[in-house]
Amino acid sequence: MRQTTDRFAALAVLLCALVPTGCARGGPAPDHDAAAAAHFSSAAATLGEAELRQLMQTQPQTTTLISPLSFEAALAMVAQGARGGTAANLRSGLGFEAQGLTLPAAADGFADLRQSLTASSGVTLNLAEGLWADKRIALKPAFAASQSGPFAAKITTADFADPATLSQINDFVSTATHGHIPTILNRLSPASRLVLINALYFKGAWQDAFEPGSTVDAPFTTAGGQTIQTPTMHRRGSFEYLETAQFQSVALPYKDAKFELVLLLMKDPKAVPAAAWATTQASANYHQSEGFVALPRLDLTWTGDLIDSLSAIGLANALGPHADYGDISDSPLSVGEVIHKTRLVVDEAGSEGAAATGVVMETTARMLPPPGFTFTADRPFWLLLRETTTGAPLFMGYVAAPSG
Repeated sequence: MRQTTDRFAALAVLLCALVPTGCARGGPAPDHDAAAAAHFSSAAATLGEAELRQLMQTQPQTTTLISPLSFEAALAMVAQGARGGTAANLRSGLGFEAQGLTLPAAADGFADLRQSLTASSGVTLNLAEGLWADKRIALKPAFAASQSGPFAAKITTADFADPATLSQINDFVSTATHGHIPTILNRLSPASRLVLINALYFKGAWQDAFEPGSTVDAPFTTAGGQTIQTPTMHRRGSFEYLETAQFQSVALPYKDAKFELVLLLMKDPKAVPAAAWATTQASANYHQSEGFVALPRLDLTWTGDLIDSLSAIGLANALGPHADYGDISDSPLSVGEVIHKTRLVVDEAGSEGAAATGVVMETTARMLPPPGFTFTADRPFWLLLRETTTGAPLFMGYVAAPSG
């Protein structure tokens, strides 16, 4: 039964710890700005759940740890320069349309969300955005303003052929994540023109810590069926708890109770949570109950390129080679990589996590054909030279090579 815990606990801390509007208990009714933040959060949670399910289809029996907020924010940055069908695909695929948000409104929603998340004195939560543009392209003023405005992104013009640029990008991520993600990119290809970064760092102490002396080795059955011994924390107390015929769930609050780690344990080890569990499992359904929690210490990491999985769940247009990002620059651009890295440590004192998403945009060096047919004589062909009134064939031939 325990093998799903590491997967879904990891998602829960990033959906619930970073989406307080969906998981916080109590508090005043949201004002307009809080509502916009909540809409952005809901969109991120919905996309995150779909992305997790997609990744688990391609990586079965493997720990998968993602930060929906991080890649939602990074793609929302890119979306500010999209046009036409590409903009429509991003608005739909990122979940903004379902929340009634235009792409500019989504950017403002993220700004409101940032302000809400980083205002807590009980936990540390930092969000950092950066944009590096190769010196061979010029950003359009409106796009640059959207990055430095709502996303508060640091914009740097650099020489992508200079190895120092890659080091600067990786140093930005390492600093923003307190060293938990030392690098986000391994290279900048000759086609790379633009890199957009979201980096996230979270650290929170438990409201009630686990006693280190209560941690002992205990068996854990992996998704592959192997039983291992792992250091496991134990605590008795009063918890927010929910149980159904399908699962058990407990919420562990941090010192700022708006943030919590939600653990979900399926009773059938082969089952998965119902669709939309991350967004519909309301805090109001939980109740204070006396109980006992045994939780392995966690140190989880994950790295991957999200292009294929995000394309499979609705963003194929925006992440494809013919996407229209003409509002970023006059240079033709497409998304080449969506690199995502995460780390989450859970121990007796609390939790520390980091995530980073790097969207690498590349030049799309192609000549678009005019309307109608295209004929390219780039292989053997036949020819006929004739007089038109009589049809007399003056020359007729097969051209195997242009000369000879």
